[in-house]
Amino acid sequence: ARASTGVEARPSALEGRIADLLAHGGHHVLIAGSADSGILALVARAAADRGANIAVLDICETPLELCRRFAARWSLPIETIRQDLRDLQIERRFDIVLVHGTLHFISADRRLDVLKRLQRAIRPGGRVVLLFNTGHAVAAGLARESRTGYASWVIDELSRLDVPLPESE
Repeated sequence: ARASTGVEARPSALEGRIADLLAHGGHHVLIAGSADSGILALVARAAADRGANIAVLDICETPLELCRRFAARWSLPIETIRQDLRDLQIERRFDIVLVHGTLHFISADRRLDVLKRLQRAIRPGGRVVLLFNTGHAVAAGLARESRTGYASWVIDELSRLDVPLPESE
């Protein structure tokens, strides 16, 4: 669906929806599974001038460090939480929980439990914003073909989104 990568030059539909939710009183945001700083950038733009409190949760230290560096560079106060969503114990703290492409990393038999944990983390009236891939998995020969054109696809997508490159192709 190309819902968002977080690096779009123009606001994405996701960014607009997050901004709308923040405009209606929600100020505490949890990014559940960051992967990198792209979704943090998107949430920060959506939350601009709204005094939002942003927490970024990931099981891996690397994306959390990327988010910390991004936040430091842009003087953005954030909290980072290194934790597996399967162990989440936070209760009634967030107005918005953004889960962007994370659930497919959790086994099917644990997803309901994780969703219940996310529900407990939300304040009354809060929202879970869940994005996930509905396409088929790339397998076998298609996986090799997919890797072959990946770099070109990334350049094409960045161009389509009007994201300037730091240097020429």
